[in-house]
Amino acid sequence: LAMILFILPLLFTVLAGPAAINVMNNLLPAMGG
Repeated sequence: LAMILFILPLLFTVLAGPAAINVMNNLLPAMGG
């Protein structure tokens, strides 16, 4: 169980990281940044 609790956030960070960067890159020019 401890292993799952450790891997799950790690996996989420790896998957959500690039997606968040893409969203920021798309939003910043639209906001005039």
